[in-house]
Amino acid sequence: MSTPSAFENIGQSVQDLLEENYFYTQKYTFTCRNESNVCIGGETEFGSISPIANMSLSLARSFLSLDKLRVKSDGRLLVEASLKTSDYSKLTVSAEDGRQEPGRPQASFGRLGCEIKYPKSLSCSADIDVVNGPILKGAAVYSYNDSLNIGAEAVINSHLEEPLMPELSNLNVAVAYKGPNWNIAIKSLDVFGGLKIEYLQKLPPKLSIGSSILYNFNTHLKQGQQKVHQKLLFGLQYDFDTGSHVKFKIDSSATLSTAFRHKLNSNVDIAVCGEINVQDWSADSHKFGIGLDFNF
Repeated sequence: MSTPSAFENIGQSVQDLLEENYFYTQKYTFTCRNESNVCIGGETEFGSISPIANMSLSLARSFLSLDKLRVKSDGRLLVEASLKTSDYSKLTVSAEDGRQEPGRPQASFGRLGCEIKYPKSLSCSADIDVVNGPILKGAAVYSYNDSLNIGAEAVINSHLEEPLMPELSNLNVAVAYKGPNWNIAIKSLDVFGGLKIEYLQKLPPKLSIGSSILYNFNTHLKQGQQKVHQKLLFGLQYDFDTGSHVKFKIDSSATLSTAFRHKLNSNVDIAVCGEINVQDWSADSHKFGIGLDFNF
């Protein structure tokens, strides 16, 4: 599922501060929701390449939910659905297919999974990708007193499609602690090949400060598709009111970014972002983004 697992959500508040709402394109989104829990949304993004657009639909019933049905302008289709089996568990299914761009990583998948969640104590999830591999993924997070979280995640590639032995392709652990106005999270990366430490400090009522340190123990560590050796990220957010804030962040490569978000009215939000490398003031280092969100 594209929805993050409980393990992936460890340290999410720091990631939201340092990463959310930073974009450098022209983006326009709309969301319409009715009283029957039917939601229709769309997004159009104009960047340096051809425009990308998508339409999505979601609806929820007492035990069956269509979490997402999305069609993109490049011809790809994504479906996510879940079946509630009890107050604490559900079965999940997700699939994506369509035109594959030459030279890009394979994006198609078909996953079957299950989730078990006991509030404020234990969350477990497992899924198998029957299209690729097949690949089995499992994660578990134990919570104590709503402040301490300890989790682990493992990914096994069976390689049944290839003449190879099964492989443990990923294994990581994480621990996080939440205080009154602060929290800290420590995660391993790429089978203990790296370490990520994230910290968030809230200074009531309006200021939040966060930092992230990434360090790898070998040269093979990858984050996304780019090799990352060491990275330090520092950021802050100031809330003007419940609908408006400004954010700044700077990383160890001297890249300074800012993002401003303001609620124009109850239905429309505007966002403006910018980025520059302070070591290189040439025009190529400048990035700018603007977006409008419509919610009805």
